[in-house]
Amino acid sequence: MTWRNPPSLSVTVICVVLLTTTIAFVTSSATVGTEPCMDDEQRERVRGIVLEGIEAGLKNQVQKVFEVWMKDPGDQPRRAKVGMHEGIDAYVRSRADALRWNPPICKEHKP
Repeated sequence: MTWRNPPSLSVTVICVVLLTTTIAFVTSSATVGTEPCMDDEQRERVRGIVLEGIEAGLKNQVQKVFEVWMKDPGDQPRRAKVGMHEGIDAYVRSRADALRWNPPICKEHKP
């Protein structure tokens, strides 16, 4: 792989899935007691970073779907639609999870 050839579609999908899984794990009720505490500013900073990553993942997915289409027009646009639907679904679910994420406030930051 050269710097001119971005990672494959599968790498992008794996990254989106890992990000989604991480967010789901953090927001699941089984992990509430193990989450690190933070203040409101830290929470929003972390949430912003996660949302930026999710945005980047969808942009990468769109780019990869289009690159695959240009290189291999077989069974298109069906394959492109499937790839886009998977990316959009992961984006919507990940974004919703990130917006619901609410880590505990540290004792020293509680009023």
